[in-house]
Amino acid sequence: MALIRVNRRRILLVTGVFPPVASSAANLFYELGLGLSEAGYNVDVLTIKTDFQLANGEKQKMRRAFAEMGAMGVYRVSPLFSRRGDLVSRGLNQLGQMIGLLAAGLGRFRPDAVIVYSPPLPVALAAVLIARSKRIPVIVNVQDIVPQCLIELGVLRKNPVLLRVLEMMEKYVNSKADILTVHSEGNRQAIGLKGVTLSKLKVVPNWADLDAVSPGPKFNPFSIKYGLEDKFVASFAGVMGTSQDMRVIIEAARILQNVPKLLFLLVGDGVQKGDVLKWSAGLNNVMLLPPVSREVYPSVLHSSDVSLATLKSGVAPAVVPSKILNIMASGRPVVAAMSMGGEVARILESADCGHVVGPGNPHALASVIENLYQSPEECLRLGSNGRRYAEQHFSRHGALKGYLDILDSLGCQA
Repeated sequence: MALIRVNRRRILLVTGVFPPVASSAANLFYELGLGLSEAGYNVDVLTIKTDFQLANGEKQKMRRAFAEMGAMGVYRVSPLFSRRGDLVSRGLNQLGQMIGLLAAGLGRFRPDAVIVYSPPLPVALAAVLIARSKRIPVIVNVQDIVPQCLIELGVLRKNPVLLRVLEMMEKYVNSKADILTVHSEGNRQAIGLKGVTLSKLKVVPNWADLDAVSPGPKFNPFSIKYGLEDKFVASFAGVMGTSQDMRVIIEAARILQNVPKLLFLLVGDGVQKGDVLKWSAGLNNVMLLPPVSREVYPSVLHSSDVSLATLKSGVAPAVVPSKILNIMASGRPVVAAMSMGGEVARILESADCGHVVGPGNPHALASVIENLYQSPEECLRLGSNGRRYAEQHFSRHGALKGYLDILDSLGCQA
């Protein structure tokens, strides 16, 4: 049982995903909770149960990891509806998540402040309602601007009712949040255009855990297990969701299928996973693996020669996927297929740690990967630059200070 420290402020973190799921959102709030605990807060996490399965050894590692987190306790609720690929099922699943989180949050916890990861918007709405009912501050960490990003992706074009519901949720969450944190100035300005007072919009860049994710050898248990040691590996590790353009990766693999020992390694799950299986049928240079635990995730990066990040055309250029920061922290080059005029392009250019091609352009993506395949020295140079830049700009400690300052301003000093 976790040791509870008396007479300390208690923070409730609310998130749709949490370790052992290895996703950007899960890792960010795991690390935020760990940092808040180390800073003197009692921390509870309210999240959703998943069907993620771990081997016994990995389960033991996760139990030890949570035991070492002191006051952090994790409570998982079951959604009322199963999640399938269609829009209606996903909407019902998120509605069920909101109801489960709200019921648990109102009944089980007595926090002094709430911090929630958004999207999904129903999760953010549940956290705001919990905070308002208890008359405590709530901080909403906005990663993607919903429903705007879904409109730009074309997901809501034929569903005006759902669009209206999401717009109402967004308006309520934005108006009732005490602080909204965003990871870039571009997102701050975009949300400001919706009528949110800029003074309650704070930029706190996303971060990488530079201790947990650091450069490591390609020859490791993960690469040995899957026979990757003698291959040039271009990896994608993370959620295969609505915003991610997995098709561009598969088409690049098709273009490069005759390049010797070049392998596309796709690790993760999501609503696009079924499509990925279908698109990649018959390609012998594509390997699909299920999600891995947080502890194994760095080994996936270490086993890679380059790592990929993709976003569909229409995703706001201010978005910076957290996986990019972890790739940089691991000392591997970043190859991104997304807006060439966005925040990611600015970061990669400043750091000189990778390349950006336009979204949905498999030929350009294949060309960059093939060039790096032919130049291992360039891979090492770009990877080294990325690690150095991450140490200077994307440390967890710097981001934690941002949240501690915000909590102080809300009267929630540890």
